[in-house]
Amino acid sequence: EEEELVAALELSVVSAKSVKAALDVDWRLPTARTEALQVLIAQFDRLRVWLDNQFTPQQLAGPPLDEAVGLVELLIEQDTEPDPDDPGGARRQLRVGGKDRRISIHDPDMRHGRKSSTKLFSGYKRHASIDGDLCGLVRSVHVLPANVHEYAAAEPLLEATEGAQRALSELHFDRGYLPAEAIHDRRRTGLRIVSTATTMGPPSGHDLGTPSAVAGGHWPRTRDHPGAI
Repeated sequence: EEEELVAALELSVVSAKSVKAALDVDWRLPTARTEALQVLIAQFDRLRVWLDNQFTPQQLAGPPLDEAVGLVELLIEQDTEPDPDDPGGARRQLRVGGKDRRISIHDPDMRHGRKSSTKLFSGYKRHASIDGDLCGLVRSVHVLPANVHEYAAAEPLLEATEGAQRALSELHFDRGYLPAEAIHDRRRTGLRIVSTATTMGPPSGHDLGTPSAVAGGHWPRTRDHPGAI
């Protein structure tokens, strides 16, 4: 029955061992990617029409159909756009994807990130606070998607460390964490804050004074960068 449906709807990529081979596109041509994209979208559109004719709106709105169809629609929406040069309304691949675009079918939270202005990576950033007195002792860890700013990890790292009844005497961190309100909340209570010099101005309403170099709690500036408290 599945084979009959695949043949009837001309869904060449459904049971293919290689999607690229099943598309039957001459990949040497400059238009190959656009042609392949049109074939994929057309096959999905045919399957979508068949589903609409086979199932009720209530069935389509429930698992597993809603999740599977919704994922494909999301990928088409985030990675393609209408081609202004095509009167038929075809879509073309976006040259640059959105900052929060989904990059994995199996992991919905994974994102693209940067180690530097030229070096990219995919996945997550692991943030850690390290004890400044006991070398190598990890006090807390927090994982965030790779596109999330470093300073978003400051609050959960500090809360986890303080929740373990660990008294902070001094706090050291990379400058990427400077915008975190959690850091400045503790600074106002008298906790000494130390960071590397930064070229960006302090967050609105904060006066950091003159940055210096001290020891205390670090967080990663790249994918995995230990620190200390």
